[in-house]
Amino acid sequence: MAERSGGMTGKATPLYIVCSPCRCVGKTLISRLLVEFCVVKDRPVAAFDLADEGPQLADYLPKFATVADIGDIRGQMALFDHLIAEKDTPRVIDVSHRAFKNFFTIVRAISFFEEARRRSITPLILFIIDPSAVSIEAYARLRRQFTDACLLPVRNKIDAVRCVVSPNASMLPSSLDVPVLGFSLRALIDRQAFSFSQFWQAIPAGIPHEVDTELRGWLEYIFFQFHQLEFSLKYEDPPTPVTVQGSRQLHTTHRWRPIDVPEQVLTYAPNQVRRIDDPMDQSLMFLNLFNTRKRAALYEFEVAFHYLLHDAQKLVPLLKETYKDKWAGFIDDIQKGTRPYEEATAVIGIFLQHFFADLDREKRNQIIASISQNNLVDPPNLLQIIGQVAYSVYLAEQGDKVREKCCTIWVNDMSNVFAEAGGLSREDCSAYLWSLTKRYRDEKRRGY
Repeated sequence: MAERSGGMTGKATPLYIVCSPCRCVGKTLISRLLVEFCVVKDRPVAAFDLADEGPQLADYLPKFATVADIGDIRGQMALFDHLIAEKDTPRVIDVSHRAFKNFFTIVRAISFFEEARRRSITPLILFIIDPSAVSIEAYARLRRQFTDACLLPVRNKIDAVRCVVSPNASMLPSSLDVPVLGFSLRALIDRQAFSFSQFWQAIPAGIPHEVDTELRGWLEYIFFQFHQLEFSLKYEDPPTPVTVQGSRQLHTTHRWRPIDVPEQVLTYAPNQVRRIDDPMDQSLMFLNLFNTRKRAALYEFEVAFHYLLHDAQKLVPLLKETYKDKWAGFIDDIQKGTRPYEEATAVIGIFLQHFFADLDREKRNQIIASISQNNLVDPPNLLQIIGQVAYSVYLAEQGDKVREKCCTIWVNDMSNVFAEAGGLSREDCSAYLWSLTKRYRDEKRRGY
C-alpha cells in the first residue's frame, strides 16, 4: 500500500470506487451508505454518479452527488480532475454496470491510481460480487490489471446470492458484508426521501419500535465495518463505534465512558503500546513477509480484538504481551478454519476468567456483589468489559463473522465463572450479564 502522508490529517484520503459489471446488485446502496457515513462523522464528502438508470445516487443525495459522464474526452477529464482536486475530501464513485469497462480502461490508460497515490489519495475498489460468470471474470481481471490496488469484495446479502471470491493479498479485511434486511425495511430505505444519516441522528416519526431497533442494528454493523476499513487504510485510528442517536429506550442518565482497564490488570501491562519495531512484531512480520495468507490472518485477528474491545483498547497490547508465545498458534488455528472473531472472543474470555480468578477475595466479592445486587448503574470495569464484548459478539453474529449463538455461549461461559465463585445461580448471573449487555447497547445507541 502507498505511503500515507500529506493532507490536513497527515493521512491518505480514501477514494471509494463502488462497482460491478452486473446490474441490480446494490452499488447505489453501498455508495449511499458510504456518503452518509461521512455525513454522520461530520466530514466533507463528494460523490460522483456514473449510473444511467434510476433511481440514481444523485436522486437520493442531490446535495453530495454529481452526475458524471465518461462517454467523451471532456467528461473524462472533468471527472478525473475532480477526483484528485481536493486531497482532504473523501470521494465516492458509483460506477454503473454499463460504465464499468470504460471506467477501468481509462484508469489504466492514464495511470490514475498511481497519480492519486502521489497526491496522498488511496483508491479502494469495492466490488459487489455475485455468482455470475461475468462478475467472477471481471473481479479476476481487476486483480490481474491492478496488482497494487486495494480491491475488496462486498457481499451484499440483500441483493446478491452468496459467492466465494478470493480476496486480494493486501492487509484489508477479507470482505465487506451487508446483512439481510427484511422486505418492509428494504422498502423503507429504498425511498428517495429516506436518509441514513437523519435516521441515525433522530427517531423518524411513525416507525414502530421493533422496526427502529432492527434497522439501527443493521446500520450500526455496516458503519462499524467502515470504521475497520478506514483503520486498515490508516485513515482512521483503531476502530471506535459511531453511536446511534435517539434510542426509544429510556434509562437513567449514567453515561458509559470508554472503559478503564482494571488497575490490577495494568500492573502487568507493558508501559506503552508495542510499536511495529518491537521484537514480537518484527519476528511476525519477517515470518509472514512472503506468506500472504498468514499475513491476512494475522491482520484480521488483530482487527477482531479492536472490534471486540473498542472501549477498552488498553487491553489489546496486554493480550498480545500475555499470549505472545501462543500467538503463532492462534494464527495457525485461523488458517485451519477457525474464524478470527471466534478465536479473539475465546482468547479474551480465557484472559478475563484468569484475571478474575487471580483477584484477591475482597475484589472478587465486590464483583459478585454487583451481580447479586443487579448493579447496572456503575458496575466494576471487569463486568463492563464483559458486557461490551457480549454486545460486540452479537453484532459480529449478525454479520456472520461468528457462529450463530456465539454471544449466548460467551454469556453462559462467563456466568458459570461467577456462579461457581460466588454461590449464585447460573440463571441469575446470566440474567444480569444480559441486562448489562443490553444496557451497554442502549447507551451506545443513544449517542454517548
